[in-house]
Amino acid sequence: VGGVVWTRAWSESLPFRTGSFDAAFCKGALDHFDDPEACIAELARVTRASGRVVLAVANFESLGCRLQRLGDRLRRRPVAAGRRTYHVPSDHFTRYDVRLLREQVGRHVEIEELRGISLLWGVRRWARLLARLPAPWADALLSFADRIAARHPRLSDVIVIAGRPRSR
Repeated sequence: VGGVVWTRAWSESLPFRTGSFDAAFCKGALDHFDDPEACIAELARVTRASGRVVLAVANFESLGCRLQRLGDRLRRRPVAAGRRTYHVPSDHFTRYDVRLLREQVGRHVEIEELRGISLLWGVRRWARLLARLPAPWADALLSFADRIAARHPRLSDVIVIAGRPRSR
């Protein structure tokens, strides 16, 4: 009671009984799986009917990624070699956007919430501006950006989707 039990398993075949958990959460991993929809189905399966399934994925088509790509294209000096914040890492097998995430999750989960988290992550000028501002102003700007991200997940840096497992 109260202890933690660690289990190693494939996301597509979880070693738990149907309805074993009050909630299932997958943050920042779904786009790394060979078969992400099988993972979504398993998360829904192991979650009680009254429970919640929550998934969060990086949005490489966010406003921040788009602005940084544009800024890099418009620079007069060459951009330094190497990975940029808007590059999809090679270990991401699925490039999610709101439409694809809603489609895959919706087959296994009654979607109750879809929101964005964060805005303009990775945009260097944004970060520099925030660093120069007095803390109350920076906090106000970040709060404003977070409200925009929450209402417009297509623009946000991270897309979060949540709901209850569909009837089995």
